[in-house]
Amino acid sequence: MPKEFIDIILIDLFIVAVPLVLYFFPPKNINSFYGYRTTRSTNNIENWRFAQRHFSKQWMFLAPLTIVVQVLLICFTDHDLRSKSSMILPISMAVYFIGSFICILRTEQKLKRMI
Repeated sequence: MPKEFIDIILIDLFIVAVPLVLYFFPPKNINSFYGYRTTRSTNNIENWRFAQRHFSKQWMFLAPLTIVVQVLLICFTDHDLRSKSSMILPISMAVYFIGSFICILRTEQKLKRMI
């Protein structure tokens, strides 16, 4: 199996595992180590718990989207994975980071309405 394919699989495991861990094992108390931490989310325990639940649900939808983008890139480009890997990883990571930013914005908007 090409090293590039292993890199893609490892990234996919990461983008699936992190939101699932945050969803199924959310931090119970406000801390500076683990969870969705912003000024609004750490304002009080009610905001904290809401932010953990809302952000992790939003973030879980991002993993399938990123994987679909990767599959489409693999299917609709040249069939040599080694030549495509230079484009697949940066594009899929860009989708993931832009999607994460949108999840943050949406969570912050909901928190702002709570205040």
